[in-house]
Amino acid sequence: MAIPHSPTTRNDFLHLCAERRSVRRYSAELPSAADLQYIQDCVRLAPSAVNFQPVLFRYLSTPEQLRRLWPCYNREWFQTAPACFIVYRNTQTEWVRRFDGKPHGDIDAAIAIEHLCLAATERGLGTCWVCNYDPEALQAAFPAPEGHTAVALIPIGHPADEPREMQMMSFAALVDLFEEINKRPFRCRPVYLEGVWGGWYIHKLRNLPKEMRNCAWVFDMIPLEVSLVAKTDSFEF
Repeated sequence: MAIPHSPTTRNDFLHLCAERRSVRRYSAELPSAADLQYIQDCVRLAPSAVNFQPVLFRYLSTPEQLRRLWPCYNREWFQTAPACFIVYRNTQTEWVRRFDGKPHGDIDAAIAIEHLCLAATERGLGTCWVCNYDPEALQAAFPAPEGHTAVALIPIGHPADEPREMQMMSFAALVDLFEEINKRPFRCRPVYLEGVWGGWYIHKLRNLPKEMRNCAWVFDMIPLEVSLVAKTDSFEF
């Protein structure tokens, strides 16, 4: 398929990035067939390592499918989404870096997912990354195709909430803030979580409990418990 090309300005993409947000309340209206086709075309153009394209999207939109999906991520807002993608990586075809055996499938999936989210935003739809689902429950409800592992759930639909006005610090204020932080070195206590991916490198490096099967997530300064509050004349964040 030939892709029409029209020059865009830097601000066009900047505006799209600013419009994309995590939507956590949806109307009952399903995305249209035209919207889904547009999103599919955008996702198909997402780059992947060695162009192996080891990413699979499963679209769920029937009431029966969604009812089976809800227990995998038991949040009230999640049940308002009229549709959801399950995103898989193909562990048999993903590119693997030969020097250390690191698979690239998660990265390829993340690139494709963000193409999806940005394309949905352009069509007036909302999305949200969901990674904190129960992988065993998901596998029981929707068995992954052979050789595939689920990476994320992406609910999609028409937003039913109004976006909050985004407040941003000026670049000069941000530079001043980091200069002050640099004068007082600190180290937040990290949070370690298990997941469907991960391995033993961090497990061994940080001497984590033996009961932890792997370490999929290491959070520094992301959860509220280990965040910083910074104040300027105009902002607190």
